[in-house]
Amino acid sequence: MVRQRSSPILGETTWERFIEETGAIDLTNDILAGNGADLIGPDHGHWSVEGHGRVASKILVDILQTPLSH
Repeated sequence: MVRQRSSPILGETTWERFIEETGAIDLTNDILAGNGADLIGPDHGHWSVEGHGRVASKILVDILQTPLSH
């Protein structure tokens, strides 16, 4: 199943700059991958309950349990 992303609020260049300058991690593609309930909420711009659960799980497993490499 290919899930649709919402329309971007920021242009691609601005988003990439934001990610680079803040050190943020964009999990969107990882969260949207896979099957199951709809991850996008009814406003088409925020996560659904299922989406929030997947985000929390991804953060717990892939980020908080991964040793930092400095």
